[in-house]
Amino acid sequence: MKRNDGGRDIGRLRTECGAVDFIRVFLILTVVLTGFIIVNSDFFLVRHVKVQHNREVTEEEIVLASGLDRRQTVFEVKPEAVAAQIEKNPMIRRARVQVRPPDTVQITVEERVPLVWIAYHQQYICVAEDGVILAGPGPRSGYKLPVVTGYALANPEPGQKLDDGKFGDILKIMALMDQTLREMTTEIDIRNYRLYLRTPSSARIPADLGNPEKLEAKIVNLRAIIGHEKFHEFKAINLRVPDIPTVSH
Repeated sequence: MKRNDGGRDIGRLRTECGAVDFIRVFLILTVVLTGFIIVNSDFFLVRHVKVQHNREVTEEEIVLASGLDRRQTVFEVKPEAVAAQIEKNPMIRRARVQVRPPDTVQITVEERVPLVWIAYHQQYICVAEDGVILAGPGPRSGYKLPVVTGYALANPEPGQKLDDGKFGDILKIMALMDQTLREMTTEIDIRNYRLYLRTPSSARIPADLGNPEKLEAKIVNLRAIIGHEKFHEFKAINLRVPDIPTVSH
């Protein structure tokens, strides 16, 4: 009798274990199926794409570049992949994409800042502060920036980065200028390190730096000279020797 009772206990235990396993599997399948239905529900379709911190690039351009599909749900959006697509636009330095359920994707961008135009075969290349080519070759339009002449370029394309020594000198010169000097500078001839400044009377004054040595001292002197009350009478500025800047009338 004890053996039969033991057999019945084991059988009952197996039946109960089987029932528990079935319930567990059923619950897992139910959760998975419910999740699948919810994730693919129209309730989570991408309905709103918000773009912020853009100034030069339009919201429409950014949304189009993102490749977002209004037929996909927010759970199907891959933020890093979307950001990489947006950053293919040279004007966009960095993009951050955030998914905000149930139906919104938020895009935050950091744009590059145009620095100079570079003359290239009677056309122009627009270059940003970090050396990335933003646009061109083409006409100058949209930005009032100094024109760099005497800088050699080979097959420039938007997105290409300029990082050679000559462009490094251009960056140094521009970084040392204040806003007033930048607005007055119409041209930077990098062959002989000569700036051309426009006076209030629209006269064009050359300012010779001579070479890339002691640029900080030379630009400090130049800023002092353009602040002189008789600056509009000057014909040329010589800054080749930082300790002895000279002007001609």
